[in-house]
Amino acid sequence: MSITGPAATQPNAEPAAFLPLRQAASGSGAGASFVASLRAQVREQVTQALAQQIPGAGQALINGVRAQVLQQALQPGAPQVYTGTQTASGPWADVARGIGAQYLSPQAADVFARQMALESGNFDPDVIAGHKVSAAGAQGIAQLMPASYPNVNRLDPIASLNAAAGTMRSNLQLYSGDLRKALAAYNAGTATVNELISQLGANWEQGLPQETQQYLQMLLGSAAGA
Repeated sequence: MSITGPAATQPNAEPAAFLPLRQAASGSGAGASFVASLRAQVREQVTQALAQQIPGAGQALINGVRAQVLQQALQPGAPQVYTGTQTASGPWADVARGIGAQYLSPQAADVFARQMALESGNFDPDVIAGHKVSAAGAQGIAQLMPASYPNVNRLDPIASLNAAAGTMRSNLQLYSGDLRKALAAYNAGTATVNELISQLGANWEQGLPQETQQYLQMLLGSAAGA
C-alpha cells in the first residue's frame, strides 16, 4: 500500500506501544542528560513490555523480541529488507511469525510474516508508530482500517498483528484454505473477492485491482496456469 504522512492526531487515540521513544522536553538539558533520559525511557518501556502477558505459544520469544526492539531503537541501522517471496527476517518478522503460528498453519504463518513486511514497508518504524499511513487511511504494522477495526489499538503492533492474523484465519476458513483468495480478501476486501468469484469463476484474479494483483505476485508468485 502507498504510504503518506504524517498521520493526523486523534484526541482519543491511544499512544504508540513502543515506537518512537519520546524526545526529551525543551530545557531539560543536552548531551549526557538527554542520553540518560532516553535510557530511562527504554528501561521503563522494557519493564512494561516484559510484564505484559501474551496468551498462547511463543510468549517468551515475543516478549524477548519486544525488549530487543526497544533497546535497538536508540541505535541507527539499516532497515530490515523484504525480498518478495523469500522468507522475511529480523525481529519484527519473528514476532509476526510467532503470532501468526497461534492462528495459522506453519506455512501460512511464514507467508503472514512476509505479508506484514509488505504491509508495513519493510517494518518501517514510522509506519508501525502511525506517523505514516496509507492513502486510504490504514494504520500500523498490519495496515488496519479504523472503520474495520474500531476496537483494536492499531498503533500497538502486537494488538495489530493478532487482529491481522485472526482476519487471515477467518479468510482461510471462508475460502476453504485458499491462500491466494485469503490474501486478496485482506488487501481488497471479501466483498470484492466474492463478487469476482461469482462473475469470473476460476479467472477471478483477472478482475482484481492492479495493487492486489501485485500484492499476490510479491507474496506467492504467479497463479498456477497464469
